[in-house]
Amino acid sequence: MIAKTALISDRIKVSFEFFPPKAREHETSLWHTIERLSALGPDFVSVTYGAGGSTQDRTLATLRRLAQRSDLPAASCTSTAGSAGGPRWPRARCPACG
Repeated sequence: MIAKTALISDRIKVSFEFFPPKAREHETSLWHTIERLSALGPDFVSVTYGAGGSTQDRTLATLRRLAQRSDLPAASCTSTAGSAGGPRWPRARCPACG
């Protein structure tokens, strides 16, 4: 089984998860980090949604900017664990939701 797996996957899959910046002054650091990590060729990146949707607007803004500024496949990292309603924003507002 190990040999078969090695033949199917010729390289390690890599992704990075980012937290949206809490303040404007943190945006420069985030985008510098994204640019540096992009050089590693991740399979995709994600932006966390935050507990209870606490970073909803910042997550969407970061995803929009990723879609506009990079070729990185991006997704929102949402969790509905312990939540009755799931994310409070529709998929249509999420540029990474396709």
